[in-house]
Amino acid sequence: MATEASSDKFLEEIDETFLNCGVCSERYSNAKVLPCQHSFCEHCLVKLVEKTGQPIHCPLCRRKHYIKVSDLPSNYFINEISEAFKNRDVGSKEPKQCVCEKSHVSYRCLDCAMDICDGCARAHLHIPLTRSHRITSLESYQSSIVNDPSSVYSTTYCDKHTDSPVKFYCDSCEVAICLECTVIDHRDHKQRYLKDAAAEYKNELVVNAEQLKVKENEVRDSKDTTQRMADSLETRFRQEKKRLENHTEKTIEEVTRKIRNASKQLIDALKDEYKNREVNLRVQIKELESSENSIKYAREYTNNLMHYGNPVHMMSAKNGVTSLLTEIQTLETKQTPADDDDIQFIPSENSSLIQVLEGNISTQKQSLRAEIKTPDMKIEDVEVKDNEDTSLSVRYTTKMIGEHELSITAYKTHVLGSPVKINVIPKKGFLRKFGENGLAVGQLRNPHGVIITRNRNVLVCDTGNNRLQIFTLDGNHLKSIKFTNFAKPFTPHYSAISDDGYIFTTDHNNKQVVVCDENGKLIRVFGSKELQSPYGVAISPINGNVYVTDFRSHCVRIYSELGVYMTSFGSSGTGDSQFNKPWDIAIGNTGNIIVSDYSNNRIQVFDNNCRLLHVFGCQGNKEGEMNGPMGVATDTDGCVYICDYSNKRVQKFDPQGKFIARIDNIEDDVSSHRGIYVTDDKPFGKVVVIEWGRCCVKVFTQ
Repeated sequence: MATEASSDKFLEEIDETFLNCGVCSERYSNAKVLPCQHSFCEHCLVKLVEKTGQPIHCPLCRRKHYIKVSDLPSNYFINEISEAFKNRDVGSKEPKQCVCEKSHVSYRCLDCAMDICDGCARAHLHIPLTRSHRITSLESYQSSIVNDPSSVYSTTYCDKHTDSPVKFYCDSCEVAICLECTVIDHRDHKQRYLKDAAAEYKNELVVNAEQLKVKENEVRDSKDTTQRMADSLETRFRQEKKRLENHTEKTIEEVTRKIRNASKQLIDALKDEYKNREVNLRVQIKELESSENSIKYAREYTNNLMHYGNPVHMMSAKNGVTSLLTEIQTLETKQTPADDDDIQFIPSENSSLIQVLEGNISTQKQSLRAEIKTPDMKIEDVEVKDNEDTSLSVRYTTKMIGEHELSITAYKTHVLGSPVKINVIPKKGFLRKFGENGLAVGQLRNPHGVIITRNRNVLVCDTGNNRLQIFTLDGNHLKSIKFTNFAKPFTPHYSAISDDGYIFTTDHNNKQVVVCDENGKLIRVFGSKELQSPYGVAISPINGNVYVTDFRSHCVRIYSELGVYMTSFGSSGTGDSQFNKPWDIAIGNTGNIIVSDYSNNRIQVFDNNCRLLHVFGCQGNKEGEMNGPMGVATDTDGCVYICDYSNKRVQKFDPQGKFIARIDNIEDDVSSHRGIYVTDDKPFGKVVVIEWGRCCVKVFTQ
């Protein structure tokens, strides 16, 4: 009974490593595949959505997926293995009754996936519908499960021609097909036998599996090293804390209550240092564990797909697995700890705090040291001045804009309040300008929209030149992005950026939204069936949906991040929730939707459910009034910025629509401005404005 023993061991191994759901820890029940390639029971995902709502957060990698559970594809590979190994009682001492209830089972129909008796097996051969089914003895079936599990799976039939088995693979469409498909739907395509395609892909999987094993070992070694460093850090902390406490007790005998309080501050600082380093290491460990789990899952899935999947399984999973493997190969697995364990308190006779607290002013001045760290991380000394009135002062003239850090120490110990961060901001108004009219790289023609990328670069919709251009905030050109494979020339109007860094751009000429990465790789296009004249585009930080203003249809259309059309709101008119040529759109960090209602000379604000909250603005040239608002943007505080086109100015409003200030000055001569974006600098972001007619970008501080 070696075969039975091997089978039991094989089944037990599969249950523990591959066929258990990561949520319920039970055998998979109708496994569904998320876009990240992790699989879970359908009922587990339904319960997860009922508990947390959309989007679906993957329990393993925590990625967000905006897709319904009912739309998820089934994992045929896992489901068929689960079904095959439900027959644990095959070969057991207790015979199992046939479905006909007349005799015990002795055969298995591979195509019906059921155990039958001798009589039912003979009946199969005389019934036209089952005459071609594969019948095998239970002993042969049991042996095949161990030695060649893919040979005992049921035949896979074509979804379109349900009575025709899948035997071919279309390389042009990357799908498995039947004989009828080869001469009907895929007649002029490149085709080959499914088993040949699977054999070739299996060779690729062998190489990928080996590479995954190496990366898994690397990330495990990095995690172990980091864990050891964290343990060592904790030990050193306890030792040094003890030394510090002993030193403090000796000092307390000689000094006053002030020294005891100062000692507590030192211990707190030591604790803060420990906590900060511990947090860094724990975060690093967490990241490494996440990488380890993802790599381990990918390796196990790849190995099982190679060894136990049939050609249909392998080629059906090819796109998803290839994408997953490509992503995992980019993971950085050879890491070193972000913090070392060098945390130490060094006592010194000269460091007695009583000298700092009660010494005379001349002694303090000699021991004081002041220095400042500039935004470019350079350290500069700062002069300490004796004010002749028992006080000291420091003075420093900055040469840079940004955050500075001032440190003042006495006897190598920070005085109370040191270090302190000082943010230097430029004078309000015009900061710089770049770009000019032309066709060359770095030149612009009739530009519209502008955004700031995740790398803090400026992306401009160079509409007249049919391209996107990326600059630094200082105006240095970095890259141009073009698309030449559309029916009409690519005419970018406005762009938005998603949480994962993809750029969504409205292509007015082709009536679509184009999605690409920062390197210009085309990801997808969508919207051509619904959009008539797409202008503004924004992505909600709350639900991930994509909102597009349809200029001539007088509405806002809503899509999922994957480009699935959902709904629209608004209609032509002058009333509430009606539009007359909606131009641009922005979404605040609370999910409020802000639309520039161009010909109605106003701004309309809606909540996350597209319900009108309030309207502000009216035609005129006074503060708070507007004439043809175009570009609209928000900052991290929810304030709204408007390109007041015909009034040739940029206005700022609070979240409720109350006028705050004008960003530009009359002498800045802003005109024909159509696009606007606000950086997330603190305390006030820079305002980046596109001038359509003058073909340039202007940057303002506020």
